[in-house]
Amino acid sequence: MKKMFLILASVVIGLAACSKDSGGDDTPKVSVTFKPLVTETKKLENVKLGEHIELEFTITDLEDNTGKEVEYIKPQTIESSAYYNNPVKDYEMLAYVGEGQKAPKVDILTYAITYYKADTYKVYIIPKKAGSYEIPFSFYKRVDGNKDKEKDITVLPYEFRFDVAKVKAWTKVEQQGNRFRNVFYFRFEDGGAPNMNFLSSSKWHKQEYFLHFNGQNLSGEFDQGKDIQFFASEWKNGSAPEILYRKIDRIHITQENGPHPYNSIDYYDIEF
Repeated sequence: MKKMFLILASVVIGLAACSKDSGGDDTPKVSVTFKPLVTETKKLENVKLGEHIELEFTITDLEDNTGKEVEYIKPQTIESSAYYNNPVKDYEMLAYVGEGQKAPKVDILTYAITYYKADTYKVYIIPKKAGSYEIPFSFYKRVDGNKDKEKDITVLPYEFRFDVAKVKAWTKVEQQGNRFRNVFYFRFEDGGAPNMNFLSSSKWHKQEYFLHFNGQNLSGEFDQGKDIQFFASEWKNGSAPEILYRKIDRIHITQENGPHPYNSIDYYDIEF
C-alpha cells in the first residue's frame, strides 16, 4: 500500500558522488538519477496550473554499507533566480513511498528530506502559480550520523525547468430580443515577467491557435492575457441551446518570431 507525504522541497537529480573530506578515487559510487514521467499529452512545456508533474528518482549506492547507518539527504536549496524556485511560496511536493519502503523524514524547519535506502522513489511537484520554474537540486550521503563522513552527490549543477500556464475556458449567454445563444471563450496566462513570457506577443511576433472542440477544428490569432472567443452556437428562441460538450480536447499554439525558430505547444483537456 502506498503512502503519501507532503514535502515542501526540491526534486532530485542524478549525479556522481564525491567525498567532502578526501581526494582519492574519482570513480562515482553513489549517484542519483532523475526522470520526469511524461506522456504524449503531458510534458514539461504544457503544464496547466492545477496539474502536477510526476517525477521518479533512483538512488544508487555501490559502496559497502555493511553494519552502517546510511542516510541520503536532500537539503532544501533556494537560489536567487529570475524564475520560481521557492518551495514555500511557489510549489509543493508530494512523495509517494511504495510498499516495503521506509517513509522519508522531512525536517519541518529546513524542509530537508532524508531517505534511508538506495531505491527508486516517485514524487509529485504541484506548482502554485503560472510562470517559469527553474528548481536547483542537490543530494548528499551521511554515514552513522557523522557530518564528517558526508559525501556530496552534486558534482555538476542541475536545474529542473518547466513552464506553467493558467488556463481557463467558459461560456456566456448572449441575447437579442427573444433569441439566445452560447458564446465560448478561453484565456491563457503565463508568468507575465520578461523572463516568463513564453506565451506572450512581447516575445513572439506571430501566434496562432488551432483547436479541436466537439468534433470541430477552429483557429485564430492567439495571445496570452486576452479573452479569446473561439465558438458561438446557433441562436434559439426563448433560451440558449443546451451545452452538451464541455471540454476543449486540444489547443495547438504555433509561435513565430523572425530569426527565432518556429515553436509549438499543445494543451489538452481544457474543461469549462
